[in-house]
Amino acid sequence: MINIKYIILLACFSANPAVTEKLVDPTRPIGYSAPKNQVQIQQQASPAEQEWTLNTTLVSPYQKIAMINGKRLKVGDDINGAKVIMIDHQKVDLRREGKLFTIKLHNSFISKINPGSN
Repeated sequence: MINIKYIILLACFSANPAVTEKLVDPTRPIGYSAPKNQVQIQQQASPAEQEWTLNTTLVSPYQKIAMINGKRLKVGDDINGAKVIMIDHQKVDLRREGKLFTIKLHNSFISKINPGSN
């Protein structure tokens, strides 16, 4: 009997258009809309941005390691059909089908050094 009540309640809420309409961010200012150029930039993602995400890099005199899509890679390793060509502090070069792709760390992932603090 209890299960039937839950099913009926679920059916009522799932059929209600007020429940199924698009959610709006309650903290968004009234009348705000995203700038048009920002929307266009998001739509023009390069193939590298769609397939590979550079999580971090480790560069030392003895080794160079990149984490791409959560996978630990060295120069010469393959990921999603591309070969790692070069690993730098904030970017990695990949080659796929003769084309060179550079993926960079997102600015929020890059450590900032404050010269005033020790």
